[in-house]
Parts: sequence; structure tokens; C-alpha cells
Amino acid sequence: MDVVIEQLVESSRSWDKETLVLVTGDHGMKDSGGHGGTTYAETHVPLMVFGNFTSRSNEAISQTDIPTTLSTLFAIEIPPSSIGKTVQYFVKDYELEEQLYILYYNLLVLRRNSNICEENFVKATQMHKDYLKHYDPKKGKQIYDLYYGCINTISENLVQSSVQQNTVFLIFSMILSINCLILIATKVNAYNVYLYVILLSFFLTCNTQFYYIPLICAMIATIKSLKFQSYNLIPTIPIVLHAILLQSSSFIEEEHQIYLFFTCSVSLILSYLSLKTSILTSLIPLLIIISFRFLRKMNSTGDMWASYPDFSDWLLREDNFNYYQIFFATSLIFNLIILSYFYKPKVLQRCFFAVTFFAIFVFKMHFTNDPQLGKFIWFIIGLSSIALKGNLFKKLITTWVLIITLLLRPYNILLIPACILISAISVKRVQSIEILNLIHSWLGFSLFFCQGHSNSIASIDLAPAYIGLESYIPFIVFTITICHTYAFQILSTLLLMNEKKYEIDEVLQTNVIYRLVILITIYSVTFIQRGHLFVWSVFAPKLLIESVHSVVLFFIYCIVIVLQKIVFNKL
Repeated sequence: MDVVIEQLVESSRSWDKETLVLVTGDHGMKDSGGHGGTTYAETHVPLMVFGNFTSRSNEAISQTDIPTTLSTLFAIEIPPSSIGKTVQYFVKDYELEEQLYILYYNLLVLRRNSNICEENFVKATQMHKDYLKHYDPKKGKQIYDLYYGCINTISENLVQSSVQQNTVFLIFSMILSINCLILIATKVNAYNVYLYVILLSFFLTCNTQFYYIPLICAMIATIKSLKFQSYNLIPTIPIVLHAILLQSSSFIEEEHQIYLFFTCSVSLILSYLSLKTSILTSLIPLLIIISFRFLRKMNSTGDMWASYPDFSDWLLREDNFNYYQIFFATSLIFNLIILSYFYKPKVLQRCFFAVTFFAIFVFKMHFTNDPQLGKFIWFIIGLSSIALKGNLFKKLITTWVLIITLLLRPYNILLIPACILISAISVKRVQSIEILNLIHSWLGFSLFFCQGHSNSIASIDLAPAYIGLESYIPFIVFTITICHTYAFQILSTLLLMNEKKYEIDEVLQTNVIYRLVILITIYSVTFIQRGHLFVWSVFAPKLLIESVHSVVLFFIYCIVIVLQKIVFNKL
């Protein structure tokens, strides 16, 4: 790189125009090669300047100042979200009038995000108007100092605000989650746990200055449960392994690899155990591994691999439109077969399903922007759900399959029958509810990533939220986006609940325990790594995705409990 920079600088000297070369980096690096931490070597980066400057400067420059400075030098608009200031070293040779204009413009941008320093700003702008009439250098220097003082104050305030964290709430979240984990793991009445969480959260929200009171209450309740209850241990090795891997930003960015490894490893183990029965039986789990090799290429995901070509890219090429339609139609047929085989609907119900899938095919292939057809399909799904017969979970699963078939991209429809088949194979070969819960959790997240999602907010697809809508309705858009994003986590959970050989309370308990373990890990990692370079780009988005996932599943549990108790009267 030294040679490359040298060639660039030497070449620029022969150009007709005056040239400035800046060399810097987005982060530093330790001598051992690591980066992303909070050490001096990782958070301080050299800024080397090559050009026609008469003096050197050892002034420390904030990275937030670089975009603002470059915008000024290029004479282009400063980014509206900028919180930095123009480094005066680079404009010191400008005329005073030009420097004042630069400072004035810089201050206007900063004031979009902050209203502090109002008095000095008004004073400086008034003096600036007078200066433009008389060009008094002494007054110009006063204006310069007022502008620069305001810029420094606002910029520092915005920088501090952007990294401000509520440590109390982070600590409280961890302690409360750990306490809930212990209460649920020791089989304390679930309703008492929910009431306890709501009361403590309400108390903390209203009385943040007395946060130590609910913390003490949490500790007392935990000690009490430990004293009188016994643990129900679940398989811990994969959970602990997963928790350890989440300490690394790279593993979070490429978490799809972890879930695919877990899912395929379990399939391989099931295949080996099935050898005792017959060779033919052992081939079925192997088919899961083969299918995942194809499904993971449906949509490239992760931080390193998202830009790689995948099967959906090939299907979406204009010259492959016929293959695209065939693949979509085949996926819908598989969906219909799976629903007919596993849930054995009556003839009328099968007709409803066939009409629904046909309407979805026409809508997705030819009338995607037609809200009226979208509304019609939602109406058909509603009628199909009402006409369904059978137990609660079969109705919920069938309805959910119809909904996500409409929401998913056409090339992702095949993931639905894959999810149902893999779940059925796992249930037949595994008896332990704890292990089955892990398998279904891994399955849901594996397909979450196969769908094209990642631990980045940018991967969320908003287009399905507008199916059947003629205008933006925030609540509906938000709800449908959540349904589309967590489609397979919800489906895998409902499939597990459908197993009659397990009590629903037992299924919920093991599921909540695993969710809490992951949440506690993410809370802890985010807290420990809150000074990490990637806290806002990696750890915070992961915390948001896992938290929303937990809220969604909690909501599903509440619906199931209410339906069983009130509608089906089974509790």
C-alpha cells in the first residue's frame, strides 16, 4: 500500500489541477492483528495528508469530521445526518469571507439535529450580515469565533448523544431475564411469572431512580425459587456452544452458518441412529442435509456472502421467466400436497386451498400491484380458515401456511413444505421434548436465513406488507412485516406444539427457556461490547431481532393459551 500511495501522489504532481490526497482507515488494528475493540491502537487511526500545504499539524481529528470536511472541499452538500465539523486546517488558506460561509453552512446542518447555542447563533448571523456590508476583519474574527464555538458545542453534544446508553436498563434487563429463566426452569406457575415481569417492568419505567428496589425483589424471588424448587435440566452443550459463538461479531454476521451446521449435524446423527432400523430409513435424514445444500443457495446471505450469485438471482433473470413460473407452480403444488397429506382436509377445504394457491400464482406472476386482487386473496384465506375443521394447532398451522404462502417471495415458497417435512421426520425419530425444541428452533432460524434474511435490519423485506393495501397504514404494514420476517420461526413453533404426545405447558416451558438463554446471552454480549466498533452495526441489530422474535413467540403463546382455554376449553 505504501508503494500504491507513493505512485498516486507522484502522479498527481504532474496533473494540471491542484490535488489533495487523504489516506486514512475506518478502524485501527492491534499488532496481533485484531480490531473492533476499544484499545488505543484499534480506535485511533492515522490521517495522512499529501498536497500543497505550508505547515504540518498534529491536531487530533474525529472520524465524524471527515465526511463534513470532504463535502466542504468538494463543494457538495454536507450529509444531513452529519454530526461533524469542517476541519479548519484544510481551509485555513481560504479567504475569511469563504471561511465564514463554510462555518455558517456547517452550523445550519448541525442545527437540524440540535437547537442548543441558539443565542450565539442569532448573534453571529446578525454580525455576519453587517460584516458582508463593511468587511471589517476584526468583526470577521469575532464572527469566526462565535460560529466555531457553536459548531464545537453542538458537535460534541451530538457525538455524546449518539453513544449514550442507559446502563441501568441494560443491567436490569439481564437480571430480570436471568430471574425469569430460573423461575420458568424450576416450574413456577407461568401466570405468576408473567405478572411478576409486568409489575417489575412497570415499576422500573415509572421510578427509574429507584431501580435498585425491583432488582432486590428479583433477587429475593430467585433465591426463594432456588430454595424450594428443583431444576429441570435441558441439553446444554449446543446451547452453551451457541452462546459462546455469539461473543464474536463475525459469528453474528455469519450466524446462518451456525444454524445450518446444527441442523445438518442433527440430521446426520438421526441418520446414523436410524441405521439400527433399516438403511432405507436412515436415508431420510440424509435427504434433509441434501435439501439444505440446495435451500441455502436459494438466497445468499450473511455479511460476506450476500453479494454472491444464488438460485433466486438466476430465476429472476428475464430470459428465465418460464422456469420461474414452473418453479413457483411446482412449489405451490408441493404445498397443496403437504397440507392434504398431513392435515387431511375435506374435499371442500381442498378446493379452497387450490383456489387460494391459484389466485396467489396469478397475483404474484401478473398482478402484483393490484390491491383489489390482494384483498380478494386475503378474503379467501379468511374463508378457508373459518371452514377448517380439526384440532386447534392443525387449524393454526394451515391458516399460517396460507398466509405466508401469500407473503413469501415465489422462489421461497418451497421452504414451507421443507419445514413441515423436516419437522415430521424429526418428531418421528426424537422422543425428548428438550431436543425436539432445539431442533425446531434451529429449523426455524435456518429457514429464516435461507429466506434471505440476516442479522441486519437492511435485509428486512417491506414489499409483502403492502399486499392488498392502497395506502400506507402503519399498524397493518408493521404487523405483516413481522409475519413475513418471522414466518418460519412461528411455523416451526406451531409444528412442535401440534404434537399430542407432549403437554402444551411442557412445550412452552422448554421453548421459553431456550429463548431466554439466547436473549440473556445477547443482552450480556451487547452490554460487554457496548464500546465495540460494531456495536450499532452488529450487536444492537442482533439484540433487536432476537428481542422482537421473543415478543412474537410470547404473543403466539398467549393466543394459543386463550384459544385453548376459552374457545376449545381444554385448560
